[in-house]
Amino acid sequence: MADKGFNLKVIVPTEDGIKISSKPAEESPYILMYNVSNRSYQLAGKFKARDLLKESQDIITSLNKIIEHENVDLLLGQFSNQTLNCKFFKADFIDINQLLHSLIEKIDQKKELFQ
Repeated sequence: MADKGFNLKVIVPTEDGIKISSKPAEESPYILMYNVSNRSYQLAGKFKARDLLKESQDIITSLNKIIEHENVDLLLGQFSNQTLNCKFFKADFIDINQLLHSLIEKIDQKKELFQ
């Protein structure tokens, strides 16, 4: 569930903060979280994998805690993960900015996100 004024809350695995990771979320060094509406997006949080591993021995458990606590709607990425407790949206672009703008267009046009 996104914050007030936004339609979705999404997480994006990344290696550099600019491009979507070429690895699955559980193998990516960083996870960025965004609120997305039909007009804009806003960074809602960022997590380092090594910090998540300090809290738990299992990165999947840590990611699922974030997903549950933050009410994340979607994982945007290159690889689906059936063990994460949110829906998956296959990235059309590797650039995070491009991907989020594409998602904004789909929300604005009320297109179905899950196919």
